[in-house]
Amino acid sequence: MRAGEGSVGAAEGRMVRRNADSLTPETLRELLAYEPETGVFRWLQKTSRATVGDVAGAVRGRGYLAVCIRGTQHYSHRLAFYWMTGQWPEGVVDHKDGNRKNNAWSNLRDVSKSINGQNQRRATSISTTGLLGAHRCRGKFKAEIVVNRIPIHIGVFDSASLAHEAYLKVKRELHEGCTI
Repeated sequence: MRAGEGSVGAAEGRMVRRNADSLTPETLRELLAYEPETGVFRWLQKTSRATVGDVAGAVRGRGYLAVCIRGTQHYSHRLAFYWMTGQWPEGVVDHKDGNRKNNAWSNLRDVSKSINGQNQRRATSISTTGLLGAHRCRGKFKAEIVVNRIPIHIGVFDSASLAHEAYLKVKRELHEGCTI
């Protein structure tokens, strides 16, 4: 299997197949126009569901846009990378601003899963504070960050917002993938 082919990993949701072996850059450019400034794809050929000029794609699993080309679903951010470079990304395509629907070329980058994970912008749904990097700890709030799978204690603070701010400062220094 070549880089960029096969099933999609958890970082980008689940689809039947990520890339079709038969989709060449030339075929992609014959079927779709890509607007790098906006990230929008438009059909260049009539399909059973679309006319020429229609916006291609719809929101699919986990909020990503996807386009069905000849019976195969493709994530729009991966198609944008392929359309612009002529090659499938080697890693995952990260949305720098965290917006899964913003497929503008300036917002996309091919990174490892590790770097992609460093671009987390929101606390998880199980967070007790709702703030990234801030956790309740004995009536106060602890800030902690993980680097290379090693937790690093930042400090204990009187408020969740102070712990969050301390976390963000360290995150910007230690996480190469951080775009906050």
